[in-house]
Amino acid sequence: MLRRELALLLEKLLSETKEGEDLSLDAFAERVVSFSPNQDEIDEMLMRLETHGRSIGEAAKTSPQDRIARILAATRALKTELGRSPREGEVAERAGLTLGEVRATRLLLRVMRG
Repeated sequence: MLRRELALLLEKLLSETKEGEDLSLDAFAERVVSFSPNQDEIDEMLMRLETHGRSIGEAAKTSPQDRIARILAATRALKTELGRSPREGEVAERAGLTLGEVRATRLLLRVMRG
């Protein structure tokens, strides 16, 4: 069962898209990341979206592997340069990615780790 705020977000995503439409993983991640969903919640939301005729696809210009490598390299370099953990925006700028791509990739990594 989804938390109330995630259930409300799911309703909003369904109302903003039509049956048969694709919803990019980036767009999905940008919307859910602030709620810090766990693996079960992410799975439940994706299943419900697909049950309602929405497909979740990869809309990014780069492969997930490329984005992961770029984010890791940028994070390591910035941490050394700054002496602290870099913020998402700093990582995005250094990696040449959008903030949404960084967030989507981090969400993907969290899903992969389970």
